[in-house]
Amino acid sequence: MTGKLVLYELKKSLKDRFVPVIMMVLLMISAIPFWLLGEYADAMRQYKMAGVQTISLPAYVKNVRDAGKERMEKSRVFTRMTALERETFENSLREKYGEDVFTAEFLPPQEGMADLPGVLGEKVSDLEAIFMVRDLMRENKEIQADMENVIRSAKALGRDAVRSEDDYAVRRNLKIIELYSVKRKEARGIVLGWDQFLFSGQSAVCAFLLILLVSAGSFAREKDEGVRDFLMTARNGKGRTAFAKYAACGITGGAVAFLCWLASLAGTGLTVGLCGHEESVCRLAELRFCPWPLTIGEYALIMLLCQVLAGVFVAILLAALSAVMPGGAVSYAAGVLLLGVFLRLLYALPRREYLAGPASLADPRRFFASYYTADAFGYPMQWLLLQTLLMTAACVAFALLGSCAYVRRLR
Repeated sequence: MTGKLVLYELKKSLKDRFVPVIMMVLLMISAIPFWLLGEYADAMRQYKMAGVQTISLPAYVKNVRDAGKERMEKSRVFTRMTALERETFENSLREKYGEDVFTAEFLPPQEGMADLPGVLGEKVSDLEAIFMVRDLMRENKEIQADMENVIRSAKALGRDAVRSEDDYAVRRNLKIIELYSVKRKEARGIVLGWDQFLFSGQSAVCAFLLILLVSAGSFAREKDEGVRDFLMTARNGKGRTAFAKYAACGITGGAVAFLCWLASLAGTGLTVGLCGHEESVCRLAELRFCPWPLTIGEYALIMLLCQVLAGVFVAILLAALSAVMPGGAVSYAAGVLLLGVFLRLLYALPRREYLAGPASLADPRRFFASYYTADAFGYPMQWLLLQTLLMTAACVAFALLGSCAYVRRLR
């Protein structure tokens, strides 16, 4: 019985003709990489200053996509090499161009460096291969230096904690040393498109707007249609009907968040390209101080889980708000205010590190800005569990209050 009610509520929430239309429009908006417009404007401004002829936006996007494909093809040639093949390749370049070809501060051009085919094959010249190795070596050194700085600071703070007999600070710094002592995966290829996709927030905004459209009138719509009395006076109507509405809104919210996330991923992959999901998450500057040796793909899955949870929570809160509103228009207006507050809390850069992070669905640049995020509830998984419990409790409380107000108004 309850399953049929949930299915009925799902069908009813999507029965309006304009809902699928708006859904398609918002999915298309999620797939459009608007950040390219800013890059295009900057590029055209530089073209004009240099006296170079400007190009149209479609031509610019095509050039970006072609350049991304070329970079991915050249990077794959390098990343597919085994450790023995890479050692042989580097030794051959040292013999050909000098022992310091990868470490010299200045790389003097030599005959044959830019010719094709190179040591790696027909698509990559020796000069491109040399710069690729130099860039990866430099990036690995920077990542390792950052980890060592964190450990060095934690050791110094730990010694101060021992002298002041602060047991909590001692345990905290020991945990920091343990986390950041785990060796990070070495950079082996390029990372393309993931930074723009993970930190845009565009898909979340589109998802929440669609959730607002579907969920904000779930209860109030029946009052406007004059069928609320019949539903609530039916057998088990007060309990099962309300539960079915909340369940349908939660399912819709999670599905919408997933679809918008998927559309954004597809749009970034088609326009710019996605490469390097198996690389260490520390390759992204915003996540340099991430305490775990995650890959970019694993971090993307965590972000997907957070987006889906946010969609479920927002949908249930909007449905509960709809239950206490006198009509559909007022319910949607109140939903807009609630959504604005929710977005402000989740996606604005907070002043405190422990209020941010991927688990709180906020911009992770603040969360991983320093190793102090390892304090208290700063660990992302612990913070995720705590926030999930708090949001679940809030949703249950609002749902019960909304249902009680809905029934009391009927009486």
